[in-house]
Amino acid sequence: MKPVLTKCVPVLLVLFMMIGCDDPNESGIEDCKDFKDATVTYSGVNLNTEIEFYDDICLSEFYYYFNTDTDPEADFLVRCHLTEFTVSKESATSPGLYDDLKYTGIPVISGVYYRLEFPFIVLENMPTVAPVTLDYWFYAMDGEDRMPDDGRKTITVP
Repeated sequence: MKPVLTKCVPVLLVLFMMIGCDDPNESGIEDCKDFKDATVTYSGVNLNTEIEFYDDICLSEFYYYFNTDTDPEADFLVRCHLTEFTVSKESATSPGLYDDLKYTGIPVISGVYYRLEFPFIVLENMPTVAPVTLDYWFYAMDGEDRMPDDGRKTITVP
C-alpha cells in the first residue's frame, strides 16, 4: 500500500489515498489490450482511476468492478469505453445484471493511459462507519486480461 499523501489547496487540506495494481506483460495478449498498471486514488470526494496499458489502448470496452460488501461478488460495474464510462449497480433481483445506472462520465485517454473520475457517493449503501474498504479488479473480454491476474485489490477510504 502506498502512503497517504496530503496536498494543500488554498485554505483546504485534502487527504489522498492511493493504491496501485500492477500486471505483468503477458505474451498471449496484444499489448494494446494488456493491462500494465492501475492507480486508484480517493481525494476526499472522488474516486480517480488511471489505468495503463503496454501500448496505446485499442480495447473498445473493458470492465472495472467494485465489491462494497462482505460477499465475493461485485456490487458495481464500471463499463469503460473510448468515448464514455458508466457506473451501474447490480440488480437487486437479478444477480450479475448491472442495470441500475448511477453515473456516466467521459474518460481522458492519452496513449497508454485511460483516466476516469466519479464521485465516491455514487457507490451507495456503503458502510457509514469509516474507514470503508472497497475491493476492485479489472477485466477485458477482448484480450482476455484481468488485473490483478487473480484475486482483487483493496482500497481503504478514510
